[in-house]
Amino acid sequence: MSHLSLLDGTPSAFVWTDGSCKKDRWGGWGVVAIIEGETLVRASGCAADTTNNRMELTAAIEGIKMVPEGASVLVYSDSQYVVKSAMQWMLGWRSRGYYKSDGNPVSNRDLVRELDEAISSRNVMFQWVKGHSGNQMNEAADVLADTAAQRRSVHRSDRSYPIEGVLL
Repeated sequence: MSHLSLLDGTPSAFVWTDGSCKKDRWGGWGVVAIIEGETLVRASGCAADTTNNRMELTAAIEGIKMVPEGASVLVYSDSQYVVKSAMQWMLGWRSRGYYKSDGNPVSNRDLVRELDEAISSRNVMFQWVKGHSGNQMNEAADVLADTAAQRRSVHRSDRSYPIEGVLL
């Protein structure tokens, strides 16, 4: 069962995600998360022969998985595809075995299922944010995704940072 609902009280985690795909079909994803108000986590990764939507989904999955099961998390994404997949379409897709109402399989079915699984053990809310509009955390996730795609690299930092004065 998915726990997509309005969050009660303050979430224990805030996650900003972004995906990127280059002309050579190398893509990257980036995540910036604040967990329990104290831990700042930055992570990124890449994939070959991919699409932007796959990288956006991967970023959301990786960001949610950083948060302990049972916790409440607010996920910010500049991808309408990710937000609508999770908040509007997922229940119908799941009830039809991850097929659309026209009988065709859901695009990126493997990642949609993985997103559904990640959501199912946490209280998750998604919020769309406009990309490239000055949101510092979204911009940081964008830089991580873009850098991972360009460098074809994976990075993860699980160190605890004081939130005040952190430069992303």
